[in-house]
Amino acid sequence: MSKEVKKVSVVRECGDCTMCCEGFLPANIHGYEMKPGMPCHFVQQGTCNGCTIYEDRPSLCRSYECLWKSSPAAIPEWMKPNKSDVILTVRAVVDDDGEQHEYIQMREGHNTVRGDVLNWVLRLGFGGEGYVNLEYEVGRHWYFYGGKKWIEYMMGPTGPHRQIQETLNNSKHPLPQ
Repeated sequence: MSKEVKKVSVVRECGDCTMCCEGFLPANIHGYEMKPGMPCHFVQQGTCNGCTIYEDRPSLCRSYECLWKSSPAAIPEWMKPNKSDVILTVRAVVDDDGEQHEYIQMREGHNTVRGDVLNWVLRLGFGGEGYVNLEYEVGRHWYFYGGKKWIEYMMGPTGPHRQIQETLNNSKHPLPQ
């Protein structure tokens, strides 16, 4: 049985955090590619939320919320992406049988995930009466915890993990070590 992470109506503000714009989440923003090692073309420290086009940012940017921002009751303050150096995001995939699986993705930021952060994320997955499907990155390698069918799909030949790993392997701009 899968447990869901509680979402509450109170939302935190990004403030000085720009981790989602620093290239750790692949995207295309107004024709500019953003990927590991290549931050958003429009991110600049010291501007409104770090974005030079904040008022005209695309819907992809407007709608994105990391789990720290959207779930203050479930995610502690010290897990803010620019403090923990990881980004937690709720994702969903539909497997080859048409079944939807929700999971939490943990992406590393500038450095390999710290032990205290990884421990907290893994305890999130193991805790409670059920489990949370987790896709987590350690040392630029992907790992999975959760339901058997979800793990088999994520690691299988048609799963999204294959595409993520190929993107990272083919990046012309490797992440800093």
